[in-house]
Amino acid sequence: MQGLQSGQLPRVPPRPQFGHGAVARIPNGPALLGCYHVSQQNTNTGKLTPKMIDAVLQRAKELIDEKA
Repeated sequence: MQGLQSGQLPRVPPRPQFGHGAVARIPNGPALLGCYHVSQQNTNTGKLTPKMIDAVLQRAKELIDEKA
């Protein structure tokens, strides 16, 4: 976490691939959780549904609880 506090992010090999609900874990750092942007285009086209938003928020809670 010291590197994160100094503004330097550690490299995460290999580069994580983005996906809704995908988790990338940074060694000795936070877990990054991918989520599609809640835009009118994503919601109107069905690319992002209320169930998908609920699922990613539930996953975020689980990741927080893992740290506690």
